[in-house]
Amino acid sequence: MKTSSLLLTLLLSFNGYASQEDIDKIEAAAMTLDTPALQRLSKSSEGYAAALAHYRLSVAYAYVDQGNEDKALTALDAAIEQTETLTQDRPEESES
Repeated sequence: MKTSSLLLTLLLSFNGYASQEDIDKIEAAAMTLDTPALQRLSKSSEGYAAALAHYRLSVAYAYVDQGNEDKALTALDAAIEQTETLTQDRPEESES
């Protein structure tokens, strides 16, 4: 839970690097637990939007596919990796 909260905080600090339209699509898919849409968005997005899509996908998998947490962990790992890359590439934009 602590890792997820930290990741979400970091993701929110980078929201200037994604269009509002991308964020809205990701959030709409997340609200309906639309894992196929989140998969597409995580693959077609870059930077912050891709990290957000992977994070939301991990949460959706945790709810939808509770018997198989591997999918949720894989998506969460991708979100963490992308967030770390963003933090390294733009240290002046990341929250401490």
